[in-house]
Amino acid sequence: DSPVLWIRLDPEMSLLRSTVISQPDYQWQYQLRHERDVTAQSEAIDALHNYPEPATRKALTDTIENEQ
Repeated sequence: DSPVLWIRLDPEMSLLRSTVISQPDYQWQYQLRHERDVTAQSEAIDALHNYPEPATRKALTDTIENEQ
């Protein structure tokens, strides 16, 4: 187990650079649910497009229905 959940690459978006991040669907779902940064949430939604599974659908629905 690692205490690091994920690493944000250039969170201030000061570098003009393209990155490709590969991680399992459950990590994208966790990022969508728990990361408050809108850019990170958008990246998670884009990545979850490749995982058409019930758990992905639930993560998206939970995020939409969350009023916080």
